[in-house]
Amino acid sequence: MTGPSKRLHARYPCEISAHVRAPAMKNKLFDAWILDVGMGGALLSVKGNATGPILHLVVAIDGKTADIKTRIARIVGMDRKRPKHYLYGVSFESDLSNSHHLKTIIDQARTGRWAAKTGTSDGEIRRNYWKL
Repeated sequence: MTGPSKRLHARYPCEISAHVRAPAMKNKLFDAWILDVGMGGALLSVKGNATGPILHLVVAIDGKTADIKTRIARIVGMDRKRPKHYLYGVSFESDLSNSHHLKTIIDQARTGRWAAKTGTSDGEIRRNYWKL
């Protein structure tokens, strides 16, 4: 039996290509995917083993580069879908300068630009919240 969720913000499944910069590793840059995102944090699939506790999420948004400071909340393990990728649950640092970037990412994930999609026989697009 699980207890109530501690999550304050909704998460939206998506597949957004990004990079992760690890300050603890001399700002080494890793290829990454954002697998779900909300105002409080995200689930990242990172190619390689990035060490923290702080990671910077680097995402291209409307022709500009956003650098969003995150804190590793948990390391989930290996990503079964992507070889040599590790799953990280991250929380976003409270920084008002990032809120515009986060809202843009979330709006686009929520409305379909970056939404995680599965095709169906009738052409309808559905989001699969449970198998990410």
